[in-house]
Amino acid sequence: MNDNIRRANTYKLYTDDPTFREPWKAVRAAFVARWQTTQPGEHEVRETIFRYLGLMDKLDEFVRSVIASGEIDKARFEALVKLQNERGNDALD
Repeated sequence: MNDNIRRANTYKLYTDDPTFREPWKAVRAAFVARWQTTQPGEHEVRETIFRYLGLMDKLDEFVRSVIASGEIDKARFEALVKLQNERGNDALD
C-alpha cells in the first residue's frame, strides 16, 4: 500500500510540477520553433519534426505509465524502441 501511495504522489508531481513539465514544454517549443523556420521545400525536415513531436507524446505517456504502474511494460517499451529504429537518426539541422 505504501508503494502505491508513493507512486501516486510521484505521478502527481510528474504531471503537475513545473520541474517535470517545463523540460517537455521547452523541447516541444524548440521543435515547433524549428518547424516554423523551415523553408517551403524542406518537406523531410517538417515531417521529421512532426514525427518527433508525436514521439514526445508517446514517450511522455510511457513515462506516466511507468510511474503509475511501477514497472515497464516490456511490450510497450519494445514498441517504442522499434518505432525509434524505424525512423532512424534524422538530423533536424
